[in-house]
Amino acid sequence: MERVLFLADRKELVKQAKNAFARYIPKTTMCNLLLNKEDRNAKFVFSTYPTILNAIDTMKNSDGSRFFSPGHFDLIVIDEAHRSIFNKYRAIFEYFDACLLGLTATPKKTVHQSTYEFFDMKNNMPTDVYEYDEAINKDHVLVPFYLIETATRIPDDGITYEKLDEEEREEYEDEFCEDEGMPEHIPPENINKYIFNIDTVDKMISEKMKIYFLSV
Repeated sequence: MERVLFLADRKELVKQAKNAFARYIPKTTMCNLLLNKEDRNAKFVFSTYPTILNAIDTMKNSDGSRFFSPGHFDLIVIDEAHRSIFNKYRAIFEYFDACLLGLTATPKKTVHQSTYEFFDMKNNMPTDVYEYDEAINKDHVLVPFYLIETATRIPDDGITYEKLDEEEREEYEDEFCEDEGMPEHIPPENINKYIFNIDTVDKMISEKMKIYFLSV
């Protein structure tokens, strides 16, 4: 393999990928196409999909021909292949005549967008699999997740007028009292029809942030 193109859908992922490759093969020339197009002759080129799609048309040789010819790369590594190989970015892979290596944790299997079919593979039979359990228990590159339930009174139980304090009753009456009367109870499945509880949202976000910082 003389030249490799690594594609990711985020600028930060492009940066991380280039840094990771540099640690393992430090003597190989590399280029982050988002930052320095002058290094485009590098053996490893890292780019987002829009950047390389634009570069195909705009980056030229001195004679006016396209710098990135169809045969420029021998291998294209496709990060998040379940969504990046379809729609407008499919043109990238139809243009380049290169071997394709797709990376995804969630391959698509729909009729019109099948990750397996794109790579000429049978459904549920990827070339290689890195299992979740292996990443946690053997290589220790991931940590297990834990489910933590947070109780919220109103979304779980609904609103009962008799159980509200004086201030809450006033708010309830202002909100729900109509000419034909006032409901004594609003079941939880109807809550979102009447109210969007900002305090509940704040509580849920706060709990998630606590869990995140504790895990870090």
